[in-house]
Amino acid sequence: MSRSALFQTPLSERARIVYLRDFLTWLYDDRSSEEELAEQLWRWFGGFPRGPLRGKWRAEIDKHLSTTRDWPWRTFQAELRAALEGLYDGIRNTEVRASQPIRFTLKTWPSKGKRQHFSLQPVLPRRRDQRDWAPVFLFDFLSDLNNLTLGAMERCARPTCRHLFIRLRAKRRLYCSKRCRNLAVLEGLTRNE
Repeated sequence: MSRSALFQTPLSERARIVYLRDFLTWLYDDRSSEEELAEQLWRWFGGFPRGPLRGKWRAEIDKHLSTTRDWPWRTFQAELRAALEGLYDGIRNTEVRASQPIRFTLKTWPSKGKRQHFSLQPVLPRRRDQRDWAPVFLFDFLSDLNNLTLGAMERCARPTCRHLFIRLRAKRRLYCSKRCRNLAVLEGLTRNE
């Protein structure tokens, strides 16, 4: 998603869904290397476009990558996934522990019609510790989930998968991917879509 679309105010429901899907794709990615996971997450968080980055965008991503190079990215990904799934499943005692609580700031964003919109944003941690950043990433994801219909996020209907996924139309998709749908057909578990 491009930075201009990300910071368009108010953000359209479709743009928010694309942003949410990108995060969930990252959350369940088991094929990328740790370096690729790091770049994908920083691109998602910054709203950088797909494809090659140049100039100040490349420099911004490189700055984040160099300061978080030592993070255990697979472990960090698994912790974020567990925290989000716990929240989704309604487990009340699930929490992501930060070494310091998240602070927020209230800003305003001008829209095309010269109207001002409020934006509640976390103050970004100064330290480059994954325990400080985990709640910020989850807050960013969950704030875009705010006011979407309950059916926008669902678990995959294939019992051996159970990944969370975002869908545009409620009750339209039952599986997180075509692969899961095809495997469900082979396993004899399909339901009418």
